[in-house]
Formats: sequence, structure tokens, C-alpha cells
Amino acid sequence: MIRICLRAETKAFEKRSPLSPESAKALIDQGFHICVEESKERCFDIECFRDVGCTIIPSGTWIDLPSDFYILGLKELPESLSKLTHKHIYFGHAFKEQVGWKQLLEKYKRGGGSLIDMEFLTSSEGRRVAAFGYWAGYCGAALAVMNWCKQLSDRGFLSTIASFKNRDVLSEELNKQYALAKKSAVSIPSIVVIGYKGRCGTGATDLLQQLGITPVLWDIEDTKGKGPLIEALGHNILINCALVTPDTEPFLLPEHIDTLERKLSVICDVSCDPTSPYNPLPIYSETTTFNRPIQRLSKNENLLDLIAIDHLPSLLPLESSLDFSDQLLGTLLQLGQTDCYELNAANSTFQAVLATLE
Repeated sequence: MIRICLRAETKAFEKRSPLSPESAKALIDQGFHICVEESKERCFDIECFRDVGCTIIPSGTWIDLPSDFYILGLKELPESLSKLTHKHIYFGHAFKEQVGWKQLLEKYKRGGGSLIDMEFLTSSEGRRVAAFGYWAGYCGAALAVMNWCKQLSDRGFLSTIASFKNRDVLSEELNKQYALAKKSAVSIPSIVVIGYKGRCGTGATDLLQQLGITPVLWDIEDTKGKGPLIEALGHNILINCALVTPDTEPFLLPEHIDTLERKLSVICDVSCDPTSPYNPLPIYSETTTFNRPIQRLSKNENLLDLIAIDHLPSLLPLESSLDFSDQLLGTLLQLGQTDCYELNAANSTFQAVLATLE
């Protein structure tokens, strides 16, 4: 029997879940054993999991489960753990030389556990099996416009944000703020979306079009070999949804920030990988958070604010979790099988990176 434990997230403001009660039931119906840690933050009520047959355990007790359990989560594990013995499925952020990657993999090496990193859980065509990209772009665009509205009203910025119950509630609030801002604006904001063809870019574009904004759309053919992208300084808002790769040239550099000629006043880095050596926006080095969503980059009166939240879909945890869980279910159903391309490829990537520690 394949056993999976959905762990409680420990990251602040993280309300998403990689597994919905509906997907848990589908797994149970196929003979899987599913246990779920209690969580006050998760967008799904614990009773919904209990009702479909899941075993409920206290938060943080996955550590004591037998090592054959798959431990399913989203964000990082507690740093206090010295070794990892289970088979983990989550976004490990350890395969592209991010900060702390060696220390994390050493824990797997010491404990004999393994990591199926969801970012590297891809089909034979190279497309990720499950991704929050659409909702990251959607939520990132919403926050970018909200911050632009705040700049117009009092030259301020978003001081704190919280998750919305659903997309309708977010849309109602955003439409209200945008309608007020347009009254004082000279024109509607000029917005450029970089990486518009991907999931993130599609989400960002959909949100903007719902507001009646037609963004300028750039993709790899518009940016490859052309960095820095000075033209971006002529737009009000830049939303970066580009895939970070080793050959990506910087889109903007620090010297572009404090210029009075710059029109750009809001950057939302949806891709958000500041600790990677391939970061195309090397104008910042730390992410922002829900309780501090904005980093004001400018040092003069020409405002420039940055949004770099690494879990943007938590703004809409319900929709993003339902979507992600539906995408992931097919792969989870193949756990324990030897002929699943996606799982075999993810394990091969883990083993290859682990071998570099020797």
C-alpha cells in the first residue's frame, strides 16, 4: 500500500495545499492510505479530509512516521532538521544552486531520504506536470495594479496584504481601487508582461484584460540577446513572468533605478528567484512577504516599488490549490509504479544533483 502524508505548512501566510479533499478521496478509492496533518492555515477545513476517509494527525508529527511514507507539501521544511529519511514531494529549490542547496541535500544524504521536486516533475515534452504559474501571474498582476493605485493616491505603497476568500472578492476590491485611481491618472497604466506565453504570463494577461488593460507582451524572441531592456523603463508597470535560465541576460540593472527619466514605477517579479545566479533582475537580493510586500527601490522622488513574493498564489489559496491538486493527481496515482516517466525523471535529477556533493 502506498502511504502519503499531507504535512502542515510552516511558512508564514501559506494557506495553499497541494492536495484537495476531492483528490485525497480519489487516491483512497484506489487503495492509497492518506493521512493529513492538522493545520489552522490551510484553505481546506480538516473535517473535509476526515469526511473522505483520511487519517488526521497533529501538526508536525510527519517526522515520526515510518520512512516508507511519501511526505507531501509545498514550501520549505523546518531548518532545524538535521537529516531527512522520508520520500518528500515539494518545491525544494535546491537544483539550481539556490542559497542553502548544498545544506539541504546533505540532510537527504545523511538520512537516506529522497526529494521529488515539483519544479522538476515534468512530462517527456519538458512541461511541468503541476504548477501554480497561472495563479502566480494572476495574483502578481493584481498586486502590481493595486500598488500603482496606491502610488497615485498618496505616493504610498502596499504596507501589508492578506489572502482573499476567492477570486470574486479580489476582483471586487481591485475594481474599486482601480476605478478610483483612474480618476486621478493622466491615462491608464502602460504595462509590459515579459514571458507572456507561459502559464504565469497567461494569468497576468487575463487579470489585466479583465480590468480593460491591454498590456505590451514580450516573450523570449523579444528579449533574448537584447538585455538590458531599456524600453521597459518607458512603461508604468513591469511584470516579469520569464523562465529563469542560465542564458537569460539581465532585464534591468541597478543603474537604471535612480533616474528621473524613468517612467517605470512598479515591478512585480513573478518568477522571483533572487538567490539564483541567473536572476534576470539583479536589482534586489531578498524576497518580499505578505506582511511586507513592497521594497521601495528608488532613492529619489521618482518612485519605483518592487513586489517579489515567492508564494503569490497564496493570495487566492482556494482556486490555486484546487487547480494544482487536479493537475498533480494523475502523477500521485502512479507513485510506486516503475514506469512513470515523470517520477523517474524527477528522481534522476535528484540523484544527479546529490552526486555532485561527493
